[in-house]
Amino acid sequence: MGKKLTTGQAAEKAGITRDTIHRWIRDGLITAPEYRVIEGRATRLWTAGDVERLRKLKAQHKPGPKPKRRK
Repeated sequence: MGKKLTTGQAAEKAGITRDTIHRWIRDGLITAPEYRVIEGRATRLWTAGDVERLRKLKAQHKPGPKPKRRK
C-alpha cells in the first residue's frame, strides 16, 4: 500500500487548493475518502490514485470569471 496524504498534501500534489477540493466534494464532482481519526483529528487520507483523479478534474475544469468586487 502506498503512502497516504492529507487533504492539504493531496491538494499541493494536484496543484490546487484545499478549498477547491472541499468545493468539489460539496458539489459532487469527486468522492472523498472516509474520515480517519489520527491523533484526535478527523482526517481524510488520499491515495496516489485519488491525486491523479484530482489532476484530471483540474485539467477538465476551467474556472469562470471572478466576480467583480463591490466598492
